[in-house]
Amino acid sequence: MPFAQPATQASPYGTMKIVRGEHVVDRVRTMFGQVYKSLRWPMTRTIAVQMILQADCPAQNTWGGDKRKIDECQVAAIYWSFKNNGMYLGDVVNKDTYQTLARSLELGLQPSPVLAAAVQGFRGNIDNLYRQDLAVLFGAGEASDTQAKFIFDCDDAVICLCALLGSVGFRCGAKIISENGSEFGHTYAVVELPRYVSGPKYIVPLDATEFQFSAGDEPPRSARRAERIYWYQDG
Repeated sequence: MPFAQPATQASPYGTMKIVRGEHVVDRVRTMFGQVYKSLRWPMTRTIAVQMILQADCPAQNTWGGDKRKIDECQVAAIYWSFKNNGMYLGDVVNKDTYQTLARSLELGLQPSPVLAAAVQGFRGNIDNLYRQDLAVLFGAGEASDTQAKFIFDCDDAVICLCALLGSVGFRCGAKIISENGSEFGHTYAVVELPRYVSGPKYIVPLDATEFQFSAGDEPPRSARRAERIYWYQDG
């Protein structure tokens, strides 16, 4: 599954609280702390695997083709499933929030456990609810009493995508960009490809906040007068 060419038109990208360059590391550290927690939630790997299976991506042990193409298919499967089953919403006014993958899904569960009071001890049953709805979320099966969407802003999207990709062996990171070269705002996930192959690597941006973006698209150079990439490392 080929990646699209970078987008060339400016648009109102999903925002993250503007920070000076010297504070970027603190913000990334907070995001990666939530990636760490998400990778330890057993359902993270289950969801990533289901995304790849639904896209019918090949695997190394069943297809003798280019390993790069295998990786591209799997990354695109996770990106599109996350984006197509998600909703971009802003943070609490004047406050940055950083959601784990479980929290991003919990917010999108319908009916709301708070408003409908439909589930006794909701947090204790959350894994069972997700297991029931995985097939619905990815288009295979009939709806049950609950349905789920990922609810995210740009930093939550980094957390969710890095957790999903990391759970199936991809090296993922966060790219933070600045329009004026000193104040950094928007952020999005990046992934390094290919895996398990010696030689040069290439970086694929994964910005899920814009309708017109595909896997491989990112804001134009005019919106990236300065940019930094930080790679997630466990522990």
